[in-house]
Amino acid sequence: MDIDVYGMNSLRTKGDQGGRLKWYIAGSVPSVREGTKFFLTIVTTNEPGAEEFLDRQAAMHTQIINEDIPILNNMRLDELLLVPSDRAMTRFMRSVVKYPRVTMKALERSARLD
Repeated sequence: MDIDVYGMNSLRTKGDQGGRLKWYIAGSVPSVREGTKFFLTIVTTNEPGAEEFLDRQAAMHTQIINEDIPILNNMRLDELLLVPSDRAMTRFMRSVVKYPRVTMKALERSARLD
């Protein structure tokens, strides 16, 4: 399976599941009013059973995301306690904390051409 992570909020996996191509693309977008919003696309080959396969995969991934949303919307990275074997995760979390942040209001204000 190939796994690609793009920036802080998007993921792509491509592989074989049960002899069928599965290509999964997902992303998240912060929303001030509604918290984190997720979007996903699942691709497979056009063969018999493809629609049922996509329905099962979409349901599974949506359930996983829905279980994670409350955690992601309330997580405070500076409060995490990680064990020494989580060095890669620690580096990633530190990069998230240091990542430049801006509010939607500030973005909208900067985009205005007054």
